[in-house]
Amino acid sequence: MISFGQTIRQLRTSRNLTQRALAKQVGINFTYLSKIENNRLEPGQSPKKETITRLADALGTDSDDLLLLARRIPDSISRQIIQRPALFRRIACLDDETFEQLLDSLEAGQHEAAVDALGKSPEFFPKVLDSLSQHIAILDERGRIIAVNQAWRLLALDHQGDNEALGTGADYLDVCPTATNCGSQDAEAIAAALGEILSGQRATFEIGCSCHSPTQRRWCLLRVTSFQDGNAIRAVVSHDFVTDQQLSGLEKNSTAVSQN
Repeated sequence: MISFGQTIRQLRTSRNLTQRALAKQVGINFTYLSKIENNRLEPGQSPKKETITRLADALGTDSDDLLLLARRIPDSISRQIIQRPALFRRIACLDDETFEQLLDSLEAGQHEAAVDALGKSPEFFPKVLDSLSQHIAILDERGRIIAVNQAWRLLALDHQGDNEALGTGADYLDVCPTATNCGSQDAEAIAAALGEILSGQRATFEIGCSCHSPTQRRWCLLRVTSFQDGNAIRAVVSHDFVTDQQLSGLEKNSTAVSQN
């Protein structure tokens, strides 16, 4: 791949510009420009975005292309990443072969094929969730379950004999007492904290709850955290089994919260 410095030199010579003439036009020292073109910049000497933009203007080329060659993210792309983090996370999980298929499809204007390539990306996210021992459910902004892991599905079967009742589409606040066997006071505390988390007023919440099955008495530490998915806030709920003694240290059956 052609380097940033080589690109600058090729564009400059194609416009019959000397290093001194280009440097003067851009407002930099010609010796600095020479170091850029010969890839001899010392650490910390990389050109600023403003300098790269002025180089692009002087050389009649796209500033975003030059910024990317210089390993800088253009503001236009940064905004897209911030606005659509879920999409870029998914792209980052593509294997090399699928990524090349996606690029080829986009360059050929075959948008349906590009969407198909994204759809063939590895099941990275579900596999990570299923590898965790904690019982995990992800909630949308209304508190409805939109994803669960394998441990959660097994917990649902343990309590209900049917994981649909505690599965995707269910209202977590409706199924929480079933999933945790928590008392009404704890359920109210969980509901209040979840509402604050989904509205962005709070970052995390923890509480110790009973989590008895029909055949076994046991306890769990319930944690709720959040993350931003585009313009929406998602909540991640995890139930982690602990011993009665461990839970006592966490002030069993009382609200143990951490708020940011």
